[in-house]
Amino acid sequence: MSNRNKGLALALSAILAAQPAVAQTEPTVQPAAVEYAPAGPWTVDYAEDSCALFREFSDGENELWIEFRQIAPGSMARVLIGGSHLLLTETAPHVTIYPEGEAFDHWAKTFTSEDGSVRAIITSLYLHLLQSGEPSEQGDEEEVTPDPLPEIAGIQIARAFDHTVAIRTGEMDTPVQALQTCMTDLVRTWGIDPEELERAVTPPVPEFEKQWRARVRNYYPRTGIHSSRNTRFPVVLLVGPDGRVARCRSPNALGDEDFEAVACAALTRFARFNPAVDDEGEPTYGFWSTFMVYITT
Repeated sequence: MSNRNKGLALALSAILAAQPAVAQTEPTVQPAAVEYAPAGPWTVDYAEDSCALFREFSDGENELWIEFRQIAPGSMARVLIGGSHLLLTETAPHVTIYPEGEAFDHWAKTFTSEDGSVRAIITSLYLHLLQSGEPSEQGDEEEVTPDPLPEIAGIQIARAFDHTVAIRTGEMDTPVQALQTCMTDLVRTWGIDPEELERAVTPPVPEFEKQWRARVRNYYPRTGIHSSRNTRFPVVLLVGPDGRVARCRSPNALGDEDFEAVACAALTRFARFNPAVDDEGEPTYGFWSTFMVYITT
């Protein structure tokens, strides 16, 4: 990994074979788009509390990188796309998968490291949007043979940088499978059987949520008070069979890590739930997500 990415360096420990970068059909991109081809293989980051896919791409002169990171099993992943040569605009990013044009820029925002060496966008997407194959059939009244999901050519980012970026990822099935394998292994390190999570038929339900939210909001980081910062970010809670928070993380708190730490400590202390229930009616582990809002008064 180049030094310019040092601010977000990954502890990479498992390397996949490089995937083909050329799609079966020529993608349609905006005329001003600059295409970036793979400059190395996909790598997997086996971190202590998350899993990520990482790869660098190049336009022949400059490099950028893309990271898909998960903090919980499932399809949702945080997406970071950035580079040191990119110049950010003041316009909200528009991110799509091409050639089909599937947008996934909900809650997209820009991010700049403190030293200015990393300029990126941050958003989230469902990983199944990156995978090809046969979708599951819907409905019981009649049998339907759905069309295969198309193989993607890449990801395009418009409006966020000084030029439109087209990243030629090629097929993503193999890398996404490696990411999901990493998450399965990570869950085991938490002392939880991954199959136990899959058996949950109802999610955790908050108890007295209004009361404990009010208590959690009282915990505001000193750094935020001094700078009069306001923020809004998602958190994902792993709730145990006892209805208490077993783990807490935010998939999208870059720049707000101090808020994440304070919020998670308070949520772990005060939040209570009716736990998830498995197919036998027994309490089990389950995930619950929400947004935390901090506003100075």
